[in-house]
Amino acid sequence: MKKNNTYPLVFRISEGGVYRDIGTGQSVQEHQYNLKTESVRNTHPLHELINSQLKELKLKYLSKLMEYEKTHFGTNTPQQIKDYLLGESISCMTVNQFWDKEISLILKAGRNGGARIYMEVKVAINKVKSLDIRFEQVDYNFLKDLEAELLGAEVKVNSISLYLRTLRAIYNKAINSGVVSFHSYPFRSFKIKKERGTPLVMTLEELRAFFQLNVNSNDLLYDSWLMGKLMFLLMGINITDMLMMKHNQVVGGRLIYSRTKTKRRYSIKLVPEALTILEYFQAKKSNTVIGKLSERELEDGFNLPLVLRQRNQVFNSHLMKLGKRHYFFILPFVIYIY
Repeated sequence: MKKNNTYPLVFRISEGGVYRDIGTGQSVQEHQYNLKTESVRNTHPLHELINSQLKELKLKYLSKLMEYEKTHFGTNTPQQIKDYLLGESISCMTVNQFWDKEISLILKAGRNGGARIYMEVKVAINKVKSLDIRFEQVDYNFLKDLEAELLGAEVKVNSISLYLRTLRAIYNKAINSGVVSFHSYPFRSFKIKKERGTPLVMTLEELRAFFQLNVNSNDLLYDSWLMGKLMFLLMGINITDMLMMKHNQVVGGRLIYSRTKTKRRYSIKLVPEALTILEYFQAKKSNTVIGKLSERELEDGFNLPLVLRQRNQVFNSHLMKLGKRHYFFILPFVIYIY
């Protein structure tokens, strides 16, 4: 019921409990409409005009529906039929095709990390549910089945959350591009689950023990030990930003940089121990301060996120080895590539 106590008159297309309405632009009070004859009662001052309009619309839609049945075979959704009756085009582009198109656009924008995430998620979903389907087929049941398949494959809840959030982002882009109607949007009723992770926190005693480790400069783990200390001394700098750190960002006893993920700028005062560690790495005369990325790797923007992830895995592995060697548990630092 509307605020003026009238109800809108609509044509309804229904199939298997799913329905779509086509508005007529007319509204009447409940007692002014005859459900049996599907017409407005003569108690309404404009009943003749409205009934004439409803009859014309009904004949128009039934005629188009007959045309639709002759040219469209197989399973058709109420939304597809509604789009046809209203003269709106139905895109034949599949989810896979649109997804690939979006990856190309992201690559052109220079967002290589984002493009890789989109590619990896698409591959992961296609392993359990084919995306060679129209967007209208990605409904609530599809999402529930996809979630169940991923859980059955022992994929972690937060990884599934990433997959579904990426699929939702693709669906939103498809709506904005006119590939699919918002009426088909399945995420209004589907809730994406997410688990809270347990915070990994080092105690003050563990931190002191880490800084006081006796690691020889010839040790394979020496650089990772220094990087672990530097990460703390630079206010918890992200591993990606530390590996990408350029020489011109160390200015006047401060580190000035923009975070890769958020583009937010930071200016951090370098304490004496941080300066000593930076001097050690800078003495190697590499294209980056830490010197763990080659020039070729830096120039290969598409594969750089993968290289950074691999470097982080090595870093985490070294920290764990340091912890085991010195009977003290060191929590790994985790990289997030976006």
